Amino acid sequence: MVATALADAFLAADAWDTGLLTAAGFDVVGPERAYVGHAVRTALETYPRPPVDAPRQLAAVIAASPQLVRLHRTRSTRRPVRVLVRRAVPVRAVPRVSSRLLVDTLPELARELDLTVGRLLWLADTRGWNRRPGSASPLHHHRHEWVRRPGRTPRLLEKPLDMLRRTQRTVLDELLAVLPVHDAAHGFVPGRSVVSGAALHVGQRVVITADLTSFFASVRARSVYGVFRAAGFAEPLAHVLTGLCTHRVPTHVLTAMPPGGDVDDLTFSGDDRLARRADAFLRGVDRIVTDQGLRLNARKTRVPPASVRQSVTGVVVNDRTAPGRREVDRLHAVLHNCAEHGPESQNRSGHPDFRAHLLGRIGWVSRPTPDEPTASARSSSASPGDRAPSPPA
Repeated sequence: MVATALADAFLAADAWDTGLLTAAGFDVVGPERAYVGHAVRTALETYPRPPVDAPRQLAAVIAASPQLVRLHRTRSTRRPVRVLVRRAVPVRAVPRVSSRLLVDTLPELARELDLTVGRLLWLADTRGWNRRPGSASPLHHHRHEWVRRPGRTPRLLEKPLDMLRRTQRTVLDELLAVLPVHDAAHGFVPGRSVVSGAALHVGQRVVITADLTSFFASVRARSVYGVFRAAGFAEPLAHVLTGLCTHRVPTHVLTAMPPGGDVDDLTFSGDDRLARRADAFLRGVDRIVTDQGLRLNARKTRVPPASVRQSVTGVVVNDRTAPGRREVDRLHAVLHNCAEHGPESQNRSGHPDFRAHLLGRIGWVSRPTPDEPTASARSSSASPGDRAPSPPA
């Protein structure tokens, strides 16, 4: 509380220097010269310029100052430091990516999302209300459903309710869609697909595929927050946007979780040099993945050479991109049985629109083969947000 008040007062000062910051500190906590002096020195030593877009970070730096921590401990038997007045500090964002959501304050963000500030904070769940109540609480913004899949690990569906879904769609279309992504990312990127990603690996000597264990559950809110901060949004806005885009599953849902988890895909390919050093390359990949707080699924790591079938996200890439034979045969069997016994006899998974489901599968196996890239254009491909290092020289 004291550190936050001092941080706000410092950022509201007319200049970032010792005299004005000290005066602002005295206005907030009174004649607490030791506290104010240590806080001013910490702020000036840490930030050569005022961190106008990061008041929360400044407050955390002040609160963690070793001098202030020691001073607080020695004052345990004396009267506490009191905040006499709070200064309102205007939060200004640093230059950021171009998008329709060019806003600097929470009221502006709420207006662009067609919400009140109260509803925006409720949807962002910045106080953790969503994960506290039981299953019947109206505070929840998601419906949860565990889907059992025979022979495979179960999957948790987290379905946002209408208001949150509309808000997330606006954030996706007006902000996230314009953020630059790595050239190796093909999933969920406009103009790219699993086929365009697979095409980069056609005709290679070796194709290395790996899975990330529980990828989506392993992406932490702090990583998402970092994306918004890197995009130029001030702390309060990045904090709220992170809340809109992340979700912590409530305890009552987790306790009903069947055993197992889910994965995501990484693919690398190269010539004889990579084939000779595949194990060393994978050790390097594992170090990078671990540094990002993720884990490789060793059971699903594959290093197939060109002499056997090479598959990338279900697409065969030995000579050209083509759907897997098993998928084609399975679809043929389903279509044949639909003609013989009726479509409902084949809708074993209960798809609400089985016709659309079948048309999607037909479109998948019959989509045209893209032009094969030149050798200089080949590179690694990965799912959204993953960095795929080039094969070693």
